[in-house]
Amino acid sequence: MSSPGDTNMTTNDSNQLLQSLLQRLEDMSTRMERLEASSHEPPQTPGHNTDATTDPTPTSETSNTSVPIIPKPRHSLPHPPTFGGNKSQWRGWKLEMEGKIEEDAQAIGSLKAQLRYVYMRLDGAAKTNVTTYYEIQVKEESPNPFKLLDRLELLYGERNQKEKSYVITIHKVA
Repeated sequence: MSSPGDTNMTTNDSNQLLQSLLQRLEDMSTRMERLEASSHEPPQTPGHNTDATTDPTPTSETSNTSVPIIPKPRHSLPHPPTFGGNKSQWRGWKLEMEGKIEEDAQAIGSLKAQLRYVYMRLDGAAKTNVTTYYEIQVKEESPNPFKLLDRLELLYGERNQKEKSYVITIHKVA
């Protein structure tokens, strides 16, 4: 069993640790505020400071150059599940992926990054079946993620979808 002195020492150690953590948290919060404030300011030319009271932009200790940190937008939609080639899941997955690419384009990045994103959400046979096509597309000057989805549509989509829609429409009218 521990004596009251041991418990008190543990409490003191805990309090010191807590104080240390709180101080670090406060320091990080201050630094984050400075970074956010500096990212909203217009860029300045080197050696020309328009406001003498402005703190310099925090930089890495190993680098003497200032690199502005621009936060990347966050994803607003959840990541679609991976698609493995099950035809019954194709239409739903395709709609989710199209929505994701359109809605979160800035969060994902460039067209090449979007193409990679689609490919990374493939698995198994679906990934294997379009790997060569993906390799060609990713080397293109302006890759298009929707071309990869079109290729997958050829492989997994219903070829008679338009005819089925027409028949369903006729039955509803009749």
